[in-house]
Amino acid sequence: MFRDFFTMYNSNTVWITVLLIIVILAVADIVYTHRNETDRTLLWLLLLATQPILGFLLYILFGRSRKDTVGRKIAFSAVEFRRKIRAGFKQKDYTSAIHNFLPDYSSFGDSYGTAQTLDRLLPETMPLSGNAIELLHDGTAAYPAMLDAVKNAKKTIFMQSFIIANDEAGKTFLRELRKKAEEGVEIRVLYDSFGSFFPSLSDLFHRYNQGLNNFQIRSFSFANRLIQWNFQLRNHRKLLVIDSKTAFMGGINISHKNLAHHSDRFIHDLHFRIEGPAVMELLTVFLRDWYYVTKGEDPCPAGFTPAMPEKKGENIVRIVASGIGQLPEGSANVFQVAAATAEDSLWIISPYFVPDAPYVKALCMAAARGVDVRVIVPKLNNHFYVKMASRSLYANLLSGGVRIFEREKVFVHTKAMLVDQKWTMLGSSNCDIRSFRLNLELDAVIRGQAVAAEIYNMFRTEMEESTEIFLADVERKNYLVRVMENICGLFAPVL
Repeated sequence: MFRDFFTMYNSNTVWITVLLIIVILAVADIVYTHRNETDRTLLWLLLLATQPILGFLLYILFGRSRKDTVGRKIAFSAVEFRRKIRAGFKQKDYTSAIHNFLPDYSSFGDSYGTAQTLDRLLPETMPLSGNAIELLHDGTAAYPAMLDAVKNAKKTIFMQSFIIANDEAGKTFLRELRKKAEEGVEIRVLYDSFGSFFPSLSDLFHRYNQGLNNFQIRSFSFANRLIQWNFQLRNHRKLLVIDSKTAFMGGINISHKNLAHHSDRFIHDLHFRIEGPAVMELLTVFLRDWYYVTKGEDPCPAGFTPAMPEKKGENIVRIVASGIGQLPEGSANVFQVAAATAEDSLWIISPYFVPDAPYVKALCMAAARGVDVRVIVPKLNNHFYVKMASRSLYANLLSGGVRIFEREKVFVHTKAMLVDQKWTMLGSSNCDIRSFRLNLELDAVIRGQAVAAEIYNMFRTEMEESTEIFLADVERKNYLVRVMENICGLFAPVL
């Protein structure tokens, strides 16, 4: 009897000791890795304290982003890229040519302070004048324009997308790219391994670039092949650069869901074409990512000479390529500047609206100053838990004077911000913690009267197709629904 008791006692002691060691190691990793992210730290410590085994498993699956280690690798690669590759641009006077397009800040009027603030917060970026912008709504407009540019390419095509789907849209792009490669055009394609996760996708890519040395396709993968759950860091950028003269960017992935005739799963989104000096900045973004993915391979084809920048329009554009190791929290800084400097209006549309507590406070403070702050989110969302997490913020926002609109009928994937009807940010960044701190994102801060007017009209149209949410609507919700929304809100740091 006593022997059985001591055997059981010793066995339990071993398991408790092992569990204690696991929890201590997890706590140490959480505190060190997320030392500058209080919300994430508290979330994981709470889970470990209440559910040690489950909390540990969830942390291993979803919590470890490897920001520090991967960030150092990306930062080192970026330094090498500037030294080896960008130096070649300087020899051809590209740098001096680019600086000819630096705008006169005196023309910014009362927005002079905003431009200076962005200069200080985003030191690796610069506003460049002389750009032409064409907005392209949905894949229905964007895909034909992009494919037409591909067909007319003479020398190089650089393409990057979070998702290149294994569907007719993805195959159409790959077919056209192969045709251009067979004509001798140099082609480089990057896709994100998490966003484009399909078992047969690598085979699909191989089928289209097989036998063509000038058609290279690579995965921008943070995930370790032996540890497939390590997927928190993602390259969320969407970019197409043709002959270093024309570029396309925005929020649209390569998928048939972005085409209007797929009405049952249609994704409503925004892309834009850009021509002018800012294309050189976008070219650099792609080449830098390619340099990292290939571990130092020269991304420029033999004899590659980027086009000299030329004035194509009247828009001032600042390219913001944010992400670990490059411009950490770059897009978050633009959102913060908008909230801090807006004088009349600040309108945001985002499919995944789950910002951190400081930004919720910043929006409420802007509204308290008398700024017309409006947020448009989709009523139909492809991730129900993100929708519920977003709704958990409604009470605080509405109480603080922020107006909220839920877009009806379609899933709105558009990501845009309009400030004082003077400048706008368009691109891949959502107004959420993932875009603020984890993803590699690509956005453009655009100052131009015509673009601002068109974005203003877009917002008005979206609001006309939306239902405005009031504080009384939130207070009337079922208690259990509000509890579930708040539980999802607790997981905002990892959504």
